[in-house]
Amino acid sequence: MLFLLERLRHQFHCMLRKSRLKHFYLSFLYLLLILVLHTGLMVHFEKLKLGDALWLSMTTLTTVGYGDLSPETSAGRLSTGILLYLGGISLMAQVASQYLDYRLQRHTDRIRGLWDWKMRNHLLIINAPTQQADAYFMRLISEVRQHPEFAQRPILLLNTLYQEGLPQDLLQLEVAYNYGDAHSEDKLHLVHAHNAHAIVILAGDEHQHTTDHSTLDILHRLSSLNSSAYIVAESIQDTNRQRFRTLGAHSVIRPVRAYPEIVARALVAPGVEQVLENLFSYDEEVIHRYDVVLEAADWLTLVKNALELNLGTPLAYLDIHGHLVHNPKLGEALEIKALFVLAHSSTLKTHAQVQAALQAALTASGSSK
Repeated sequence: MLFLLERLRHQFHCMLRKSRLKHFYLSFLYLLLILVLHTGLMVHFEKLKLGDALWLSMTTLTTVGYGDLSPETSAGRLSTGILLYLGGISLMAQVASQYLDYRLQRHTDRIRGLWDWKMRNHLLIINAPTQQADAYFMRLISEVRQHPEFAQRPILLLNTLYQEGLPQDLLQLEVAYNYGDAHSEDKLHLVHAHNAHAIVILAGDEHQHTTDHSTLDILHRLSSLNSSAYIVAESIQDTNRQRFRTLGAHSVIRPVRAYPEIVARALVAPGVEQVLENLFSYDEEVIHRYDVVLEAADWLTLVKNALELNLGTPLAYLDIHGHLVHNPKLGEALEIKALFVLAHSSTLKTHAQVQAALQAALTASGSSK
């Protein structure tokens, strides 16, 4: 029912816009005919050159009235009075009014999501978070825009959240909007999903398992369009991930509303989102802190020893002053009081085990200070 009402609403606005445009074209055509007819009569009655006759018609029609040229004969004055004073000037005002009305309607339709943007190679984002959607879209789009491939690429939002139009913050990011949902092939055609470069399907309600059914329906409709777009889909239940991939999703991730960068990574660096997602699960790879006190000659040796001892991949360390150091420079001496490593949860050791193993390895390699 809601879809039917939304479709009727869109059709009404399209008809209204087309009707206004049709009236504008007709009025402009009549105005052009009056201009041509009056110019011809000025050539005939006033014996003016074509350029002078056109100039007289234009200055009179637009009410500029320079006075450098004016009809002298009775027939010329009568023609000017009937064609321009009684008809042309009022029609000119009507054409200007109709044009302004059309421009205003077009501007309103664009803001309220009722415009056909006719996009190609764009990023289409379907659905919206149930909470703090503005802030989520701001972070997501800002993150995506930082990548060269998406810096200038058009972005189109498709959802039913912004019935009165996009907020100003999103408009400043040059984001387009279309009001509606994706459970219709007509709507997907309207947003040119078949021409999209990439499509993101957000979970409409990240707290409801039934949301996956909606996503499956959208994926099924997209598959019928033969779209070549790279599709990122959010899945509530892990058991549905394979079904999403079967229907064409290239990347399937859990909805993490506090970290929209995961979606951005899935678009600009496919595969990274899986690494990041695993960090949120203790059953997979985790970043673990070991409280160890070590002195090492350089970072490269420390990393090499940690990998050989199957302790994980060192990512950063906390120095004796309490400063967190990322990507330390090679060749610099290290004074460590805590080490952060990326390791599988099944290989984690105790702090004492890591302290003893690394200390022994550094001493044996001659890298311990």
